[in-house]
Formats: sequence, C-alpha cells, structure tokens
Amino acid sequence: MNRCICMTLTAALLGYLALGNTGAAAQELAYVTTDPGTLQVIDTASNQIVDTSAASLVDITISPDGTRLYGVTEVATLQVIDTGTKQVIATIAATGRLRLAPDGKTAYLAAGSLGLYVVDTAALSATLVSFTQSIADLAISPDGKLAYLVPQGPQASAQILVVDTSTNSVITTVDVPFPVKSLDSLAAIAVSPDGRLVVVAEASSGSVVVIDTQANAISGTIPDDPYPQDIAVSPDSRFAYISHAKGTISVVDLAAQSVAARVALSHTPGRLAAR
Repeated sequence: MNRCICMTLTAALLGYLALGNTGAAAQELAYVTTDPGTLQVIDTASNQIVDTSAASLVDITISPDGTRLYGVTEVATLQVIDTGTKQVIATIAATGRLRLAPDGKTAYLAAGSLGLYVVDTAALSATLVSFTQSIADLAISPDGKLAYLVPQGPQASAQILVVDTSTNSVITTVDVPFPVKSLDSLAAIAVSPDGRLVVVAEASSGSVVVIDTQANAISGTIPDDPYPQDIAVSPDSRFAYISHAKGTISVVDLAAQSVAARVALSHTPGRLAAR
C-alpha cells in the first residue's frame, strides 16, 4: 500500500494546508495559505493551481464534506468560507490552534491563556471554556468524544489533559516526562485513526511519547530529533510521521516503538497530513 505524506514548506512561503473533497464531482482539492495573504487551491489530480484568492489566514481546515473552509485570521477571528462561492459566510470571535471534530459538527481552538474555544459549526457560534492552565494544542479522538489537551506556560504541568467533549470537562490526566513551558518547547500531538494511541513529541528533548488511550498511561518513550513541527499518523495507525525544524521527517513505527526511517527535505517542514 502506497502512503502519501502531505506537508507545508514553511521556508518556501507556504503556510497551512488542508485537503477537501468537492462532493458531487469527487474532486480532491488542497487548500494552501501563502505569503502574502493569499489562499491557493490545488487540484490534486493534476497538481495544478485552480484558484487563488485573497485571504490572510494563519491556520485552516476543511469540513468533511468539503463545502466549508475554516480559517483563523491574523486579527484573532475564525472565518467560515463557502468553498463553492468562495464567500465568507460567518466571522466568529475565536482564535488559536484549530482542530475540527471528525464529524465536522464542532471546531476547537486552543487559545493559550484564554482556554479553549468550542465552535458549533451549525449555529456558527463559539463558547470559551476556561482551564486552570493555558492550552497550547489539542487532538480529537476519531469518535469525537475526547479531546487531548497540551498545557503550556510557566506553570504548565507535565500532563496531557483528557477532556470529555460532551461536557468540556477534564475527566483524567496522563503524566508525561516534560512540561510545555513556552511556545519554544511546544509539543506536537496527534491521535491514531483507530483511537488506540496518542502520540506526543516534545521540542527540546526530542522525546516521542506514546499513550495508550484505554489505560490512559504511557506505553513507550522513543528518542527522536528535537524541535518537532507537527505529527500525522497513517490511516492504518502503524506509523507516525513527525516533521522537524531542521528539515527532516521521522517515520516512527508505533508497534516497534522506534524510528524506522528519516526523510531529509529541501525546506523546513510545517504541518503534516498522511493518507
């Protein structure tokens, strides 16, 4: 089975990338934010740019049906864009690292000291949920029932917060061997598609921690390169791909809990997606 890693190249004026499907025509498109202030659409069948529009977005994601693009703006709002008409249909007061629930019904934004914005994508409204710690990033379980939050800041605990998304409350925590003291030590996080594992990478040490979601406990710690940018897990949940600021991607075998390969890149990688 062939595997495809989709990534952004931050050194090449590219920003965030999201994959979507137009629906009826089953056309797969890639949406990429570029500098300065544009959003480009790429037809992945032909690898050609099919549209360019003005949009100053710092993070993006696409709804499961491909009809909406959600983008965090430079002025701390969340724009909802109709991908067919390319019109902004809503602007919501919410900002932070953007994640979308698998069913597309809820968007989450890790907003640092503000907490976590929870956006109802049908009502196009946001609720701000506060926590005792700042929130740097999060990942959502495949069934959408749990969110795994990474605390950040001088008082950050060396824990991952496990949140029940039906109540937006912390139901348990998982101790990890590093706290996220600042954005410079931001941990990247992802949940495997089968929901069995959470993969967390810490910046300065290069440690990759694998969490068993059934036990809510660490099942292994894997040495790796420092300064990770993002994590993507393969659809079969066998491999984690971790991009690094020094221009490499580590391929981690999650069963063997070891780095199986490293891929050298020509530019500094940003966000990742695997399919």
